[in-house]
Amino acid sequence: MQRHVTYSTINVLGLGVGFLASFFILIWVQDELKYDQQYEGVEDVYRLMRTSTYGPDQIYTWPAVTAKLDDVLDEEYPEIESVALVSWQQDMSFSRDDIKFRESGRHAGKDFFEILKHDFLSGISKTALDLSDSVVLSNEMARKYFPAIYTGEVSDEFGAAEVLGQTLTLDNRMEVTVTGVVRDIQQQASFQFDFVLPIEEYISRNDWVDDWGNNGLRLYARLTPGLTITSFQKKSG
Repeated sequence: MQRHVTYSTINVLGLGVGFLASFFILIWVQDELKYDQQYEGVEDVYRLMRTSTYGPDQIYTWPAVTAKLDDVLDEEYPEIESVALVSWQQDMSFSRDDIKFRESGRHAGKDFFEILKHDFLSGISKTALDLSDSVVLSNEMARKYFPAIYTGEVSDEFGAAEVLGQTLTLDNRMEVTVTGVVRDIQQQASFQFDFVLPIEEYISRNDWVDDWGNNGLRLYARLTPGLTITSFQKKSG
């Protein structure tokens, strides 16, 4: 009798653990499926991968690419609506008057905000990264560096509009002008950032990325709506 009770207890516990594990797996899957779904037309956005062969059975695929691939895609693949290089996440120093912090962000190509359509509180997404000394801020970062603008019952939209054209000092070496403020990034977003700077500013200081042998950047593309990835892959070989 005791043995029967022990086996039954083990079975019940095992069943309970199985249900609990399945429940947490379901929650994890649902969370993963929410990533980047807030961006309009995200079904047409793709990350380009690079595959290299180094010898027998030594084939590697990773997301790091050369900056040169940007121009090639623009010139040879009209099916691509827009393309943007993106740097790895990095911490940089920003200051304004007596306010100074290190923030996490990225450098990105001019069409970055046309590929991943963030919610701009102020500024124009299409042109926000046109100039090498421009910067796009998250709403949280804008509030941190321009507290006087956001005093009282000021709305995010009004404050963000007032921040446009203001300047910050980047890494104690150059002035950058705020050309856009985006609503704070959702948790289920592949790119988390406080700021986005133009990729030209990064390449100008790191010209080694503009070489076919380099793998220092990532590249994202938006295909023309209605074009299937299968048909594009057949052309690209």
